[in-house]
Amino acid sequence: MLHTEFPRLWGDIGQDKGFCCQMERYYVTGANSKSVVLSDCDLCDEFVSGALQLQENGCDVITTSCGFLVKYQRQIADRLRVPFVSSSLLIYSFLKEINSKDSFVGILTANRERLMNLGYRPVDVDAAEEMNVAGMEDTYFYKVYVENAITEEKDLDKERLYKNLLEKAWMLKNKRPGLRCVLLECTNMSPFKARLKEDIGVEVYDLSSVIELCCGFQITESRSHTV
Repeated sequence: MLHTEFPRLWGDIGQDKGFCCQMERYYVTGANSKSVVLSDCDLCDEFVSGALQLQENGCDVITTSCGFLVKYQRQIADRLRVPFVSSSLLIYSFLKEINSKDSFVGILTANRERLMNLGYRPVDVDAAEEMNVAGMEDTYFYKVYVENAITEEKDLDKERLYKNLLEKAWMLKNKRPGLRCVLLECTNMSPFKARLKEDIGVEVYDLSSVIELCCGFQITESRSHTV
């Protein structure tokens, strides 16, 4: 887990509501939204230490609260006996392979420029694929979840957060024909997954989707309401 001050909503991996399995959390020293998303500082050793401690505590699967930690996937997984799922981005290549070559996978990310320069590429990204990534840099969502502008849920404008996400999703869909699904890089987007799927009319995947697909058991509760 990153150290953050913003409120986490129902379905966010960083809190318990919306999950049907026991969750244990380890907060990594020096890791926060800015140090992981906006900085090039190397925190791999700190995350390895945290993962090893969670494994020692008996956790069956280890994951993270930020999709940008995919850059440490190999280093951390190699040190563990249990599965490690760093990011929803791990299934990008899979989603491309199971869909037609005329379709594409859209990615919603906290910061497009930083993602494209992360040093992790699930495939050789060409110019056309780079068009399929939309970032939240110019939005209220970014101010809340990267800049930590709000610390209390009562002060959070949830409709504005969702509007930001929906606008970016429609931007992906309208940019070129063939959007087959959307991949949410940022775990703070997950509370809006069901609503986003309904409104844009394509499947939406997040970190929980990857854990359930790869590890073979359900972690999220069935949702009867939307944020």
